[in-house]
Parts: sequence; C-alpha cells; structure tokens
Amino acid sequence: TTMTTGRFHTLWRQTYDYLTNTKGLNNLLWVFAPSTKERSGVGGTENWYPGDDYVDVIGMSNYLGGTTTQDDRDDQLAFTQAIPNKPFAITECCRNGNESNYDNSVFLDELTDNYQYVSYFMFWKDSKAPTESPNASVLFNDPLIDNR
Repeated sequence: TTMTTGRFHTLWRQTYDYLTNTKGLNNLLWVFAPSTKERSGVGGTENWYPGDDYVDVIGMSNYLGGTTTQDDRDDQLAFTQAIPNKPFAITECCRNGNESNYDNSVFLDELTDNYQYVSYFMFWKDSKAPTESPNASVLFNDPLIDNR
C-alpha cells in the first residue's frame, strides 16, 4: 500500500490519540520532522503536516557536515513559514559516517548565521559522538547554547 498524506494524517492522529488519551501519556513532545527535501511526489512537506492539535514542534534534519545549501535553507524557511505557530528545531544532526573532517564550529557558525529561529538541535550519533569531533567545546560552551 502506498503512503498518502491522508493515510499519514490518520496514522499520526491515531497514534497521538492512543498514546495521549488511551494511555494517558501527557509528557510526550510531538515533533513533526520530515526530510529536508520532499521526496514523495505529493507536494511540499507541509502537506504531510498532521495539524496543530497533534504537533508541538516542527523540524528537519541536517546531515551535511554541519552546513546546508541555500536551497536547503530556503526549504526550511518556507516550511517554518507554512507552519508559523510552532517552534522549529534541527531534529537530527551529526557527521555523516564518511565525513572525517566534521567540525562542530562549522555547525555553530551555520546556526548563528542562518538559523537564529532554531529552538533546539539534537545530535544523532553515527560512528562518532559530537564530542569526538573537533571544537565540541566551542559549540557546547557557546553562550547561545543551553546544554543542560
């Protein structure tokens, strides 16, 4: 069966209803984070958005060595403008497995130069933890970063 936006909305909402209403879990953060590039052929990523009542945060991933292209930044900005009433996060970021020169200061520059509207970012460990890449202390000790 092919996934459609309608099926996705139904699945998301049923999952939300089951976990929050049936199971009573009220400490979940619902994050809608599609791929940076829409690959489904069904229109923009905002078409997959299940609705404000079912999402707390919107976000996208960054696995480009800490940098993004202007097209990626434009896509992400358009995404935040299409869903303006939710905080935006970089929901997954880290070095790609084949990147030997990942530098955390490059990611920090990307954040401060192009993503002032980001609420949070989360590293997703591949073969190396973020602290194993150069300039981890520069990133995590920057005054704009709250790493508690």
